[in-house]
Amino acid sequence: MKRPTWTMYHPNGKGTGTALRLELHPAHDQTDGSIFAAIAPQKTTESEPYPSMDWDKAISVKFEIIELAQILQVLRGCAESIEDGKGLFHRTIKGNTVVRFEHRIEPVPCYVLDVSRKPFDGDVERIWFALRTAEAFALAEVISNALLYVAFGIPMVNE
Repeated sequence: MKRPTWTMYHPNGKGTGTALRLELHPAHDQTDGSIFAAIAPQKTTESEPYPSMDWDKAISVKFEIIELAQILQVLRGCAESIEDGKGLFHRTIKGNTVVRFEHRIEPVPCYVLDVSRKPFDGDVERIWFALRTAEAFALAEVISNALLYVAFGIPMVNE
């Protein structure tokens, strides 16, 4: 079964655009739910008439329920950024990742998801995605509605 996803694309003429893909992982059995986010850089080749994204070079992050609530606080105006701008720190077997999410006013109003990853055996990789106000509004609704599934999974009938 394919997981529900939502992807936003922001290509540009310079080839420096990005895309953000969100994938819902409902809780089940003894596994907590989450939303996986992947930010991919734009891939441009002369043989392609339309911009495409390089999903092989994407940086992925797993957001659990409290982290999703922190993002929702920023989207709803209760905070300007996650953890007062310090962001979230994720340590995995491959390396360390810092995730920042903040509301910006200048140069244009937007919300920025900024992810930097430092593999234990490599250089720092960094990518960011700016959400327009309408996208931020939609994201707030998506996260708000997904929290039930992240917390409790999909209810079973006739158990």
